[in-house]
Amino acid sequence: MRQEDMDYDALREKADMLRLTDAVKAIPILMLHVSIIFSAYKQISALFKTTTRFFGVIKW
Repeated sequence: MRQEDMDYDALREKADMLRLTDAVKAIPILMLHVSIIFSAYKQISALFKTTTRFFGVIKW
């Protein structure tokens, strides 16, 4: 194998490791976003329930 090919293979292996590391780093950020969205959904859902209950009491 030529030296250039070995250098290329080493760079490719390093790039693969960096991609894997970036993917692992992204997991907590993704979980945070899911948590924020779920929390907002719960709050909006609770607000909607109380609002409809309130306006349901008032007969228009």
